[in-house]
Amino acid sequence: MDDDTAVGCAIATVSESILNVSDLLVDDRINPASAVTAIARIANAEYIQARINHRAEQQGFQRAGYKIAQPAWGTFMIKPLTPEVTLDDARRLFGIGTDRFLISWLDTT
Repeated sequence: MDDDTAVGCAIATVSESILNVSDLLVDDRINPASAVTAIARIANAEYIQARINHRAEQQGFQRAGYKIAQPAWGTFMIKPLTPEVTLDDARRLFGIGTDRFLISWLDTT
């Protein structure tokens, strides 16, 4: 956007020229990778570390040239307790791999 209209918010810190974006929420019209790049430019950061919460965001960041530094951090692991339960069953039931799936400290088991 070309004006000064707010298009989202970010929780970020800059330390030793590294911008660390832990949370990012932007308008649907805004590319998240472009938003983070703009923040880094304003902060004069030389490196960017961004936590990605959704697969669609990850793909957008990768298209923008970002590299995945630690792919295991966002891994969700499942262990079936009975032999008839499959990984495909879990994906379908929990919506894993879709925007419906969310695991956070807010979830209860």
